[in-house]
Amino acid sequence: MSTAITILQGEHTRFQRLLTLLEHQLANLQQTKTHDFSVLQDGLRTLDGYRECIHQPLEQQLLERVMRRIGRSRSLLRPLITEDQLAFSSRYNAFRDSLDEVLAGGIVPKATLMQRGSVAIAGLRRQILIEEGALFPLATTVLQRRDWQALERQLAGLKQRSANAQRCSGMAHTGGLIERPPARLG
Repeated sequence: MSTAITILQGEHTRFQRLLTLLEHQLANLQQTKTHDFSVLQDGLRTLDGYRECIHQPLEQQLLERVMRRIGRSRSLLRPLITEDQLAFSSRYNAFRDSLDEVLAGGIVPKATLMQRGSVAIAGLRRQILIEEGALFPLATTVLQRRDWQALERQLAGLKQRSANAQRCSGMAHTGGLIERPPARLG
């Protein structure tokens, strides 16, 4: 198996852990009136950093190479390119934007924030399942040695350009969570 896929699978494992943490935070939010929303925001920033720096660009290259190799059989990848997956980004951004609004002093109904968070987390989990169950197995079947070598070079370049995901996403390393007072929901 390719180093690229091994790295992507490892990141998926870390994403799943982070999504579990975010789910716990949403469950805590459901039970209280006040909440430290910065924990949710920091979780999303961490997730964004990893996804934007290395994960998404590498997965995109993997997908493009697979699509070139399978040519007319692209219908095999249809589950990866459904409208639901394309819409995931807007649902995820809606959750992140709602959270940012609360932290900026705005009022977002608790039910709205909870619903957007649940939809975003479920969408990312579904995306991971599709990639692990369809894209990665197909890639190991159709890609050739030179494809894997090109992906390895791509990975090395991505790592070199981003010393760590926090810096890439614009987050300064704080050694912990960003300090903020608990916010209130409307």
